[in-house]
Order: sequence, then structure tokens, then C-alpha cells
Amino acid sequence: MDIVYVYKDFSKEKWAFDNWVELKYSLRSISNLSHNNVFIVWDNPNRTKNIIHIPVNDNLDTPYKNVLNKLRIICDSKQISDNFILMNDDFFILKPTKTIPYYSNWTLKQHLNNIHDKNYQRAVLNCLKLFPDGINYNLHTPIIYNKKLLKQTLQLIGDQSISIRSVYWNQHKLKHTNFFSVFGRADSKVRHHNIKDIKNIESQSYLSSNDELNYKFKQFLNKTLPNSSNYIK
Repeated sequence: MDIVYVYKDFSKEKWAFDNWVELKYSLRSISNLSHNNVFIVWDNPNRTKNIIHIPVNDNLDTPYKNVLNKLRIICDSKQISDNFILMNDDFFILKPTKTIPYYSNWTLKQHLNNIHDKNYQRAVLNCLKLFPDGINYNLHTPIIYNKKLLKQTLQLIGDQSISIRSVYWNQHKLKHTNFFSVFGRADSKVRHHNIKDIKNIESQSYLSSNDELNYKFKQFLNKTLPNSSNYIK
């Protein structure tokens, strides 16, 4: 099964941080998961090697439509395996992992009560319209997609802003596993106020970072993922 990253190189933007550090540790971490090829869709930093780059230009009128466009390109690619693992540059697999379950935490209605961002609220509300009793699958963990099923999901949602992961699993009624973390909430995202719990996060199989990595968290990743990667020059 192939691994696919959708990666934007923020170092090209004057206002943004260099997210190469996140991608570097993420590429190190996939040694903990059996896989075939590694693809990077969108930007490709010149510090990688042994990956297959699929360049994509953002030329649509909203960021969300550009996301959908990338997913459609992935689905149409004959190079990428029919089942593939979608990774973000800030996802880290900390322990040897044989398979990636379909993770969920609570219902979409419960999830909506914990959201403060208005754009994300709208995305979950649109999902609720399709699945009033649906489950939330929008966690910060690697996920496995099937290209044929993902195409059906993309056809269903059109161009509307929506929680794609949750639509995919509710539409196809896939078996799921409840996700638990040491942060007192059912997700793997490490936020800056969680860094004090650095000893506890060593028990996690997956972690995701919150934008820029602070020094203490980078130290933790370097200790947990000390070996370089076949995908880094």
C-alpha cells in the first residue's frame, strides 16, 4: 500500500513558518509502518529523495476546492495503489504499526459542541445534514482510503465545504475503532499546553503537532525518531 502526502511548502511564504521540520520527522516515522511507494502531491521540497512527486497548482477560487481537486487527482492517478494511506506532514507514527484502524471518537453532534472555528463548524454541519446520526472520524491520524470509494464520496459532496473523512466513513459504513489519547480528549493533536505532559505522550502510537513545533517537542521527536529516513537527502 502506498503512502500519500498532500504537502504545502510554507517556507516559500514570507509570513509562514518552515514546515519542513514537521515533514522530516513524519518521513522518519513511516519506517514504523509497512508500505510501498511514497508520493508527495502539491509541493515537493528539494530535501527529499526516493519519493514520487505529483505537482499540483492551486488555481481554483477557494482553498477547499483546491483540496478536493488534489483528492480527485490522487483518485485518478494510475501510479498510486487502489488503497492508500493519506498522511499529513504533521502526522507522526511513533511505534511499529501493522495496520491503521478507522478511528472515530464521538458522534458528529457531540463533536460540533466542541468546535469554535466557524468554518469548521459549517463543514461539520454540512456533514450532519447528510448523516444526522453520524459518527465523527475527523481525527489527526493517518487514514486509509480506497480510491473507488473516495470517488463516490467526492461525487456525493460536490464542491460544498464538508468534513470529507466523516462523509467517507459514514457513507460506506466502515468498521471503526474508538480513539483515546492521554490528553483527556479523543485526538492525537499535541497543543502547546500539552507539552508539559511530555512523559505521558510517550505511550501514544500517533501524534500530530500544532503548527510550529516548539523546542521541547522537537527534542521528544528526535529522541523517539532518531534515525534518518530513506526519503531524506
